[in-house]
Amino acid sequence: VAPVAAPAVPVINLTLTQNAYADRFVDMDYGIRLNIRDGRANHNILQKYDASAISLPAVRVNPEITSFVSESMRRYMRTMGFNLDADIATDYMMSVTIKEFSVNFLSGIGWAGTVHLNVEVSDSDRQLVYPNVTVTGRASANSSASDFAAANRVMNEAYANALEDVDWDRIAFFLIKSSTAALEGNKQVSGDGDTALESTVI
Repeated sequence: VAPVAAPAVPVINLTLTQNAYADRFVDMDYGIRLNIRDGRANHNILQKYDASAISLPAVRVNPEITSFVSESMRRYMRTMGFNLDADIATDYMMSVTIKEFSVNFLSGIGWAGTVHLNVEVSDSDRQLVYPNVTVTGRASANSSASDFAAANRVMNEAYANALEDVDWDRIAFFLIKSSTAALEGNKQVSGDGDTALESTVI
């Protein structure tokens, strides 16, 4: 009798499916550091699967979620022009806590991916300048319970949507020394036309 092959364990391959706007923020005065923390209450990527009343299928994640978020978010921010790990004395710190990173299957609805990230930014003195804000990304696909390719797709889509939900403009604002001509009155006008004062049409 031929041995019965064990069913293959489905794999959710995490990948950054959406590119950031290149060079959206350039020539910022301060660098920024990224600290990613896993704060999930439930570490299973698949938490609800009502196609089977008995048990949740085992699902593997590749790569591991915290390292994926850390690496992909760095790449995303570098593409936008953020200067990561520039100078430990003056860098701002962006702390991101992963609160949820899951894909679920519900009969009649299909696959739904959800990502919740808590984001806060502190200055070099560790004073909070951007309060703890939760960003959310969701995606769904009406597909069959065995279609783990759809599960994979919605998970990556949900993560891309969460990254888009971050207020990058607001974060970039803190990394520029001053943004108006009034605030730059004490800056030396060098004639290069690169301060707000020199850009103001008189």
